[in-house]
Amino acid sequence: MPKRVNPKWGWTGMVRLEGYASPDDALGELDSHSEPAGDQRQALHRPLAGAQCDDLIKDLDLPLLDGHRTECHDWLNWIREDALRECLRRSQQPTRAEIHEALDQTGQLLRHFVDASEQRHADWIVQESPILAPGPLTVFWLFPRRLRTLADYAKKKARHADIAELVVLANAADRLADVLMLLDWASSDKISRELPEAYDYEVRHLVDAVRIAQRLEHATRTALETSKKRGGPLPQPTMVQVVIWLAELVERYGGTFTHNPYVGTAYDGSPQTPAGLFVLNFMWTCKPPLSASPQTVSNWMAAAIKWRNRARAPNSEIRERSF
Repeated sequence: MPKRVNPKWGWTGMVRLEGYASPDDALGELDSHSEPAGDQRQALHRPLAGAQCDDLIKDLDLPLLDGHRTECHDWLNWIREDALRECLRRSQQPTRAEIHEALDQTGQLLRHFVDASEQRHADWIVQESPILAPGPLTVFWLFPRRLRTLADYAKKKARHADIAELVVLANAADRLADVLMLLDWASSDKISRELPEAYDYEVRHLVDAVRIAQRLEHATRTALETSKKRGGPLPQPTMVQVVIWLAELVERYGGTFTHNPYVGTAYDGSPQTPAGLFVLNFMWTCKPPLSASPQTVSNWMAAAIKWRNRARAPNSEIRERSF
């Protein structure tokens, strides 16, 4: 937290940052529509110059801006940093289609391991015991370790006895361990939500391994079906919050924050008001425009206005929680 702050203001308790950044105005105008995706991390440390901030707000009617222009620029850069951080985080998160593919592959490998274990029984026993009773949160690091141990045992046994079924079991265990250890956070979180709350996830022998694999397979299939039913893009609550902050910024300097996705009587789906175009242009300084289409920004604005209207209602619980 910066050392120099003024008391918070607005519905969300923002704080005024004194001297947030000192951008080099000599940088001139930056073409925000050509920001390379790989430069987003560097952009976190490259705030907008004063001329760029003025260009963003030039079409807004802000009667209270005189004498507070630097403060407004600081606010824009503070909000933009949060938006950039969210863009960077989401760029590292798999898409819904990629999550579905990962869940489907995991389910197939779990089924393959269960089928392979039924072809040949292995007298495999784990010697070590866990320090704590293993629950569903431990399954993605404890179970793969047990699978590795099982695979090593089966490979050694197969070499001495020349048993092909044990080779199949070892390979299935190894592949499943690889997938579970490398599974992205979003996919593993969806599976974890479907696992029963219990403390019997320890694996001491092959029977335990098959039981946990079957449980994981059921949870994986359920997670995949549930995710497919929901459909649509992944929610972006942080970007809605960014729009709420921009609305507070506009109103702080006497402006009016309105949204209209219509051109006359025809629905266009993109922002049409000065405030809407301001938000759209602001988002385009944070990431490539194709990643934040006018229709997407319009949806964020609608959600932000709906939230603010609820927060301003008499006796609103949202308003009470904001302070």
